[in-house]
Amino acid sequence: MRRTLCSFSVAAVCLVWAAPIDAAVLCQKRSGAIFARTACKKKETLLSISQFGAIGPAGPAAPLLDTLPSGRTLTGTYGLSGVATGANNFAVTAVTFQFPLGFTPTPHVRDPAIPLAECPGDAASPAAMAGHLCVYQGGQVANSAVVISDPAAQGGATPGRQGFRLSTGPGLGGTGYGYAAWGTWAVTAP
Repeated sequence: MRRTLCSFSVAAVCLVWAAPIDAAVLCQKRSGAIFARTACKKKETLLSISQFGAIGPAGPAAPLLDTLPSGRTLTGTYGLSGVATGANNFAVTAVTFQFPLGFTPTPHVRDPAIPLAECPGDAASPAAMAGHLCVYQGGQVANSAVVISDPAAQGGATPGRQGFRLSTGPGLGGTGYGYAAWGTWAVTAP
């Protein structure tokens, strides 16, 4: 594959080389010819792309967000499973938001067969109206019921500002049944 790299500063410099896409370094021969390679050969000089003005000065690191900005949506996936071996068996997982919320969202578990105005998406394209957390069931085993709660609290049916907890248990009752739930979620700041 033939590639061309041009850099213009005081003088124009054009490089033409044949190299695989995974070439990692630029090497210059004594004649001045420059090649992209995985490693320089004997009698070649390793070049830095900063010599061509391709890298600017390091700037300050971008600050992390204190809270999710208004109108922005976070999305993610979840999965949990277990096997019922006794009377009170269940599985739990916690989901942490990439950025904390400045509000406590109204939670919804979205059944794929029942439309919900606050949750206009689906498991493949999760979405939530402002102020809402929507958990989309992508699939389940044994009619597992999914429940949303605050991971920092001892119960309660509301998510927290840092994330939420999902729990599920066997829907068929008794012991020896497998159960699982998986899907996606979305939360949007008001």
